[in-house]
Amino acid sequence: TEERAVVVRMRETEWLTLAPRDAAAALELGYFAGNMRWAVRFEGAWLRIALQGPVQRYLERIAPFLVDGRARQIDNA
Repeated sequence: TEERAVVVRMRETEWLTLAPRDAAAALELGYFAGNMRWAVRFEGAWLRIALQGPVQRYLERIAPFLVDGRARQIDNA
């Protein structure tokens, strides 16, 4: 209205990008992310997880995938 305005400030979504080792790891990682109710998108062979908190929380959850080599983190820069 002439007297009021609604201002919405949004920041750009930050993403954690993972590269699964193979198709089996991709399926398992995708299933895991779905069970966690994480918002994801696919970029070629990569799985991108929308961060809605500190990245460390996500890395802690997927640590078994990273430790045994089923996935590796891609530098988002």
